[in-house]
Amino acid sequence: MTPVNQPQLEALLARSQAGDREAFALLYRVTSPTLFSLAWRMLRDRALAEELLQELYLQLWREPADYDPARASMLTWLSVRLRHRVIDEMRRRKLQPLASDPHDLSEWVGEEDAIADDSAAARLRACLRGLSPEQRQCISLAWYQDLSQREIALHCAQPLGTIKSWIRRALAQLKECTGR
Repeated sequence: MTPVNQPQLEALLARSQAGDREAFALLYRVTSPTLFSLAWRMLRDRALAEELLQELYLQLWREPADYDPARASMLTWLSVRLRHRVIDEMRRRKLQPLASDPHDLSEWVGEEDAIADDSAAARLRACLRGLSPEQRQCISLAWYQDLSQREIALHCAQPLGTIKSWIRRALAQLKECTGR
């Protein structure tokens, strides 16, 4: 399949919102592998990951999208929407977060399976690789598993103040590195 760039994704979304089934099918084909990967990594349950992904796309088909290209890339926007669904489902089912690999976030963020011209994702991946393993793990636990700083401290067996410092420094470093 030919990679699709950001403006093409935005056009596919607009056409999908206008009822174009072919555009929606292509949007699904180019974005679903990355989104499924996110859901599966959080849940480690293929059936549940597929179910939540299907719900996300059904909502996208039925309801007008609140996507704003000035705020995030489309893949990031879809990822955040899916992540919230997964976290809500984990809470509803009282599922425990999985242990996190400290490199997990840097390996996943901005996968370019289907998206070619996402230089922001490449820059973010490079910035994440610049963080210490402890900082990456804290960011990963907060992002993927929606853990509070106190929960991260318990998970990492570190004092809360240390975790707060790691996260604060990591976010400052990411902000400086990405130019945001």
